[in-house]
Order: sequence, then structure tokens, then C-alpha cells
Amino acid sequence: LSNGAGPHFYVGSNRIDGTRRGLIRGDLTGIPQGSTVNSAELRLNISQAGFGGFSQVDVYRTAATWGEGASNAGSPGGQGAIAVTNDATWQHRFFDTQTWTTAGGDFAATPTISFTPGNVGSISVTGINSDVQSWLDGQSVNHGWLLKLATEGVAQTALRFDSKENTDLAAQPKLILNFRGGGDTNADDIVNINDFATLAANFNQPLFGPDNGDFNRTNLVDISDFAILAANFNQNFAARAVPETTTAAWLLMGTTLCARSRSGVNKSGKGKDIK
Repeated sequence: LSNGAGPHFYVGSNRIDGTRRGLIRGDLTGIPQGSTVNSAELRLNISQAGFGGFSQVDVYRTAATWGEGASNAGSPGGQGAIAVTNDATWQHRFFDTQTWTTAGGDFAATPTISFTPGNVGSISVTGINSDVQSWLDGQSVNHGWLLKLATEGVAQTALRFDSKENTDLAAQPKLILNFRGGGDTNADDIVNINDFATLAANFNQPLFGPDNGDFNRTNLVDISDFAILAANFNQNFAARAVPETTTAAWLLMGTTLCARSRSGVNKSGKGKDIK
């Protein structure tokens, strides 16, 4: 079961069909090389909550690639839909050819951030700067995040989040970033000769951060930083079109992993995919 093209994704446990986990990911390829993240925010919309009330949601970095197929459970969509090619499911990263190492998704050992909603509606999740920065720097690969309840298996605790396929544009999930473009030493959103002068003055010095010309944050201003500046030279980041402005929003792809608690599964909730 999955819901790759549905208008919602679920996190938690519903009344009859077991545990749900959500996957979300944004495409960050439009951000200039060597950029520094000033702030990062997940803006999500909860359109429905279970009778069990609101529980803590943990946000983990996902550790493997996954797909978003054409399955569509519609609305409300909590039971999921039959998985189709390239869907992410409880067992598969890409249905039905590539599996997770661990059923239910591969993700970091500890959550990046946790939050407990107080009501339905829009919610802002911060504290994810380090994840996004590591993806931009190439220190890890952007597989997005997995959302799960801290305590799973409690009936009627499922939260329904709206997806990018939702017709309400304001409800669609977004990753909102504010960043300093690579090569910009003085935070004026332009890479020019002034930035080159700063880098040249500090070249081969053990200095940290974009103010000093260390755009890749290695504690050394070197030829790799010069390459970043050269790649972005004469760029005016503030004048560029979304998603490349210094404050921008990316729609997030997403889907639901469904562990069934009835036919075809065992009591642990480690379900099989139903074709």
C-alpha cells in the first residue's frame, strides 16, 4: 500500500489499518554552489487529526532513496491505495524492485527535530538547518525526511498532512530557505570584485565561514573556495527568480508508508505489500 499521488499523507495509527509513516523531500538543485543556510523551515498543513488527540511527531533524515508513484488513495485516504511501480511502501523503496533494509523505512538513529502539534492547520517546523546544509555541502545525500509518531501503534492517533497534490495551494508542504549564495562574503546578495578581494586577502589562511571566503566551511580558504566564487561571479542572487532567490520555497514530494494490521500481515505491523 502507498499514496504517492494522493492529496494527503498520514503519520500515526488509524482505527483499523495500522501504522502510517510519512516521507517528504525537496529538490535543492537550484541553490547556488557553496551557499550557506541562514534558516530552514518545513511548512506543513495538518487537515485532520484522530480522536486520540495530538502526539509527538519525530522528523528523521531518510537514509536511502525512495519513489513517489502514481498510487492515489483519494480523500480522506487513510487506508492507502494499491502500490504501483516506483511507489514507496512499508517494504519497498521503489515498488516492487528495491526494498528498504528495514521494513518501515531506513532513517537516522535519532530524530533531527520533534514537534507536537496543538491543533489542525498550518505548522512551522524549524531546527533542520544542519540537515539542509549537509545536503548542500555534499556531506550527505538529500533523501528528505521520514515523519513518524514517537509512540506508534496507538489507535486513532493518525495525523493527516496535505501533500503537493492537494488542490489547496496554501496547504501544500514547503521547504522555505533563507541562504547566502556561495561567493558572497559581505552578504549583499551579489558576487563581485569585493568578494574576490576578501578571498584573496585570506587565501591559504585557516579561517572559517563565508565572511572570510571559506564558502565550503572547511576551516581553510583555498582553491576550492575560489572555484565556488568563480562559478557564481557576477551573480545577483536577490534578482534571480524563485527558487533561486535568497528566500525561497520548494514544494515537497511526499507519500505514506502503510503497515496493515489485518489481512496479509503479522501482529507486529510489519506488513507485506498488497498488489
